Amino acid sequence: MRKTGRITWRSLWLGAEILLVALRFTLLFLRTLGRPSFRQRAVCLHHGCRRVLRVMVNQIEVRGPVPVEGLLVSNHLSYLDILLLSAVSPGVFVSKYEVKSWPVFGWFAQLGGTVFVQRERRGHVGEISTRIHALLEQGELVFLFPEGTSSDGASVLPFKSSLLEPAIGQKQRVFAAAL
Repeated sequence: MRKTGRITWRSLWLGAEILLVALRFTLLFLRTLGRPSFRQRAVCLHHGCRRVLRVMVNQIEVRGPVPVEGLLVSNHLSYLDILLLSAVSPGVFVSKYEVKSWPVFGWFAQLGGTVFVQRERRGHVGEISTRIHALLEQGELVFLFPEGTSSDGASVLPFKSSLLEPAIGQKQRVFAAAL
């Protein structure tokens, strides 16, 4: 009975936090006349992820400096990774295009300014590289999962390295994270 009560409470709390994040994004879009910058979107997502994550975990442990600009490259274990990384530092995510149509996750990804990649279209990767290049030039932090998918973390999958080029070509800082 006690466990059921705790699950019910956390579910209600999570629902309330998600609604608050949605409200915060709505206010951001209204305040900016529907044209918030990537930085404004990233900061809004950052605050939202911190709030939502509090429902699930008591503490996040970070070792090493927290980047605020450049390219952060990380392994990808689950979709909680996005909450964790965004809660630590505001940034723009690069994601596979399919995520855009997912319920809740896809909607928040779009609101947060995620750059979606259609990997099966070769020319699209070039367009996305140009967008990443522009974001890095603006001083944004860009989150990239170069394995292109989530894994169990037992080993590192082959990298989809084409999206690393904008950072290398600009001599931008590249950070590695391990989850």
